[in-house]
Amino acid sequence: MLSWSHIGTDFVSIRTLVNSRFIAWLRAGEAVNLQINYPDPFHKYVRLYSIRSLNFTTLVENLRTTLHTFINNYQAVMWRLRECSLNDEQLGSAVGLSGNAIRNRRSKPGLWKLSDVERLATHFSLPVTACKQLEQALKELPTTMRTLPSDERRRTERQLVTKIAQLELYNQSDWPVKCLLKIHQSLYKGF
Repeated sequence: MLSWSHIGTDFVSIRTLVNSRFIAWLRAGEAVNLQINYPDPFHKYVRLYSIRSLNFTTLVENLRTTLHTFINNYQAVMWRLRECSLNDEQLGSAVGLSGNAIRNRRSKPGLWKLSDVERLATHFSLPVTACKQLEQALKELPTTMRTLPSDERRRTERQLVTKIAQLELYNQSDWPVKCLLKIHQSLYKGF
């Protein structure tokens, strides 16, 4: 049992503790009990997550921030696309899509795929780091979710508004931007 004095005297939220100070202790594989000296005796003990839950919590937090960065990059790419002087056929040949696909996706921006945004960012000389990081985070997600207890996995699927099978399917094919926007919106509602 760790007492609050091991942490310090300032109040820190549990999310901050999980994300910063106790990460090294929890990586050892042990669950940590904290004795927090609240004025209210009913809230004396707080149980933190085990190492598996902690890793998933940090993974979801990483996904959330990576998605946010990707959305900003996606908006920059879409702005450049609107300002682009190339017609649909010229742009399509430059990024490896047909002119009809470009035309269709310009009218319905949710149809863009993660790989399309990456190719457009490369074409417009914008950074592609957010696309690569998001792709990596999405590939790790189903494997990590399978290790969770079933009730926590279902809660996480509801939070992400996407089932594990759908995550794996999109990882094998390609992620539509509309699904990424939906996950982004649900993660920001949940935090």
